[in-house]
Parts: sequence; structure tokens; C-alpha cells
Amino acid sequence: SATDLVVLDGGYSDGWRQGMSATVERNGATIAQLRIAELRRDSSIALIVSLESGVTIQPGDRVVVNALL
Repeated sequence: SATDLVVLDGGYSDGWRQGMSATVERNGATIAQLRIAELRRDSSIALIVSLESGVTIQPGDRVVVNALL
């Protein structure tokens, strides 16, 4: 079953802010688009905005947070 939230290992202390967008990459390819929804010092929760069909976000996938809101 699909979920619409993901917990990330990064947060406020990394310069992330609520509302920022992010991409999830695996093997150099973008597999998902995220929106940061809730922040803690060293972790955050993001809403999965889009996800490649048949793919799940896995530990070790690379998250790139965009600097602009």
C-alpha cells in the first residue's frame, strides 16, 4: 500500500524549512517529489507530492532539498 508521508534524516539544523520542496533520487534518477511539512532539529516529515509508478522510497535514497520555498 502507498503512503503519502515520509520521515527524513535532516531538519531545521540543516537549514531546511517548512514548505521547501525536495526531490528523491536513486542511481541518479529522480523517483519522487516532496514538500517539507513538519520539522524537528535533526529530522522532518515530508508529503510525497509525486512518486514514480511501482517505486517506493527506501533508506539510502538521496534527498535533495531546494533552497527556494
